[in-house]
Amino acid sequence: MPTRQRSPRCARPARGRARTVRALLPVTNRTARIAFAAALVLGALPLWVSRVLPMVDLPQHLYLISVLHRLEDPTTLYPALFAARHELTPYLGYYYLVSALNWLLPLEVANRVFLTAYVVGLPLGLAFLLRSLGRPSWPALLTLPLAYGDSFGWGFINYLAALPLTLLCCGLFVRALTDVPHRVRWAVGLGACLVAVLLFHVQAFGFLAFGLPWLLFTTPVPEDAAAKGFLARLRPRGAALAGVVPGVTLFLSWVVLRFGNPPDIQPGAPWKAWGPTFSPQNLAWKGFAQNRAEFFQVLANTFHDGSDRWPLYAVGAVALVGWGLG
Repeated sequence: MPTRQRSPRCARPARGRARTVRALLPVTNRTARIAFAAALVLGALPLWVSRVLPMVDLPQHLYLISVLHRLEDPTTLYPALFAARHELTPYLGYYYLVSALNWLLPLEVANRVFLTAYVVGLPLGLAFLLRSLGRPSWPALLTLPLAYGDSFGWGFINYLAALPLTLLCCGLFVRALTDVPHRVRWAVGLGACLVAVLLFHVQAFGFLAFGLPWLLFTTPVPEDAAAKGFLARLRPRGAALAGVVPGVTLFLSWVVLRFGNPPDIQPGAPWKAWGPTFSPQNLAWKGFAQNRAEFFQVLANTFHDGSDRWPLYAVGAVALVGWGLG
């Protein structure tokens, strides 16, 4: 009995979509995927078994989100005491996302869901970058302990949330360079991701100001073998460069707005107690000598009395030996 065969032309888009999906997976082997998923679950588990998360700034974050979420609620005092600042601020991402989740979940649960996305997203973002560079993706799991590092203890959630997106941006940038058939698709994703990074924390965006140019100059593209001249080499990189335009434009707009309004510094006054970056009002609190003396303490989060410095030296020695042995 004759059977109906699918045209190769019709099958080609499906194969293309399958390749794109496989490119997004951290690992392709079924057993490895199960192990990777189990590691992610165990990595996020501390967020759900802890009654109180040990994060210094978390109470003020939750209070700010509560105010933002109920700013027009007449049953509270918030409308009389607070007003929304309708201006671009790189901290908006975390607060508005958790506020949106708060419509579906209790505030603390919504915040734990967000933190789970951060903890899981850190190794997933690095795995995507490693796969984009043609490297094994399993080392990305080593970032799970780092998710609970010093910044987590202080509660710098805005900055932490930008880290997985930063790694994702790097991977998308590499794909926009090397994946010839889907360059535009990766570039569109890069544009959206870069804007998201800026809306979470500007320091992560600053890292990309160095990381993306490094990837641009060190990542070969297929057309390089036959390219002659600067323009011939630049043309295949056009999609990746176009992908950074929305984020850079938004950043420059924020900078212009920020420097167009000279800061009015008033210690103790809301939104006026801190000067601009690298201003004397900030640097006067801690000089270069003090920063140099506290460098190792900040780097490894050691005790103030230095009693745990010997394990730090031991780890450093092992790292040097490993680096020397190659």
